[in-house]
Amino acid sequence: MRKLLPKGVDYTVLSRPIPQQQAGKIEVLEFFGYFCVHCYHLDPVLLQHSKTFAKDVSLRTEHVVWMPEMLGLAKVAAAVNLFRFENIKANPVIFKAVYEQKINLADTNVFRSWVGKQTGFDSKKLLQAYNSPAAASAAAKMQQLTETYRIENTPTVIVGGQIQSQFQRYRLESRYENHRRAHRQSPPRTILKTTLTIQQKKDGLKAV
Repeated sequence: MRKLLPKGVDYTVLSRPIPQQQAGKIEVLEFFGYFCVHCYHLDPVLLQHSKTFAKDVSLRTEHVVWMPEMLGLAKVAAAVNLFRFENIKANPVIFKAVYEQKINLADTNVFRSWVGKQTGFDSKKLLQAYNSPAAASAAAKMQQLTETYRIENTPTVIVGGQIQSQFQRYRLESRYENHRRAHRQSPPRTILKTTLTIQQKKDGLKAV
């Protein structure tokens, strides 16, 4: 018999489920920030892990917007989402620019200048996605999601719109501490929890 993770310890069930974008699929939804050290380490692992997801499971990423200045980063994240097949190449470079090199990619002019110099991914297509109305609209929706569902920490991972993983092995980045450096830790247990909560979702909880 499969051992289930304990409710309230490794996960909680949201009282207000988040609607999923794809009908008939179980979404692994990550709320993240390019400024967040834990997201920096989780993102490449989660992207790689998503390749092993079952056909009825999909990965969805949304950038948090806690203040107006973050809307620019949300637009970058939206462009990456529109540019989905290159996200594994683009995201590590963006994280490094924002978190390590302290480049203000939230500023439109800075981002446009910076992206034109990148060679690790198709910078022209990413810039085209960034300049599209769809990216601006998606960024605004990210802000709405952050506010409506009161996303206070990054990373926040929610499976099937209902099951929120509880990360206890390392400190989360909160909206009040998002500029403070934290200890660099890789998150293998996070991935294990995500895998198990996906299975629990399939076993007993209905998609919303």
